[in-house]
Amino acid sequence: MVAAAAVVVAAVTMVGDRPFFGRGPNVGYVPGRDFTGSQPEGRKPSGEAKVAPGKAITITQQYRERHNMTYELDCAGEALVLRVFFPPEAGPVEWRIEARGKGAGEPVVVDRAAATRELAFQAVCGAWPTASLPTSNGSYDWDGVTQVLRSVRAL
Repeated sequence: MVAAAAVVVAAVTMVGDRPFFGRGPNVGYVPGRDFTGSQPEGRKPSGEAKVAPGKAITITQQYRERHNMTYELDCAGEALVLRVFFPPEAGPVEWRIEARGKGAGEPVVVDRAAATRELAFQAVCGAWPTASLPTSNGSYDWDGVTQVLRSVRAL
């Protein structure tokens, strides 16, 4: 009886938290997939976006903090950091967005809250100071920033 129990225990292979009785896991070949980093046949590699030089807006970092999602953007060489704060668990739903960057060459922080992320972002865009100095490159391309944030479902 003890010998039979030992055989049963030896025949169980654990993979993760699932037992495989009397057999090993089947790691199969997936046809059409090349895991060496090259593109599958028929798919064109994604190239650079066709954007005018100096006008590209990209997310350089995106990460979750305890109370918010943070998006660090490169807007034609200028840094813009957006923090989208989650609504509080108790009370009314209120999204808060904080934007940090440069306006008219000076560091600027704009913080606005609204019922939705979209409305809070529109409030930030409207509150952002415009350039008053002729040497400044002006404000950010807020339409482009909106498109980039929508592409990652931040808005």
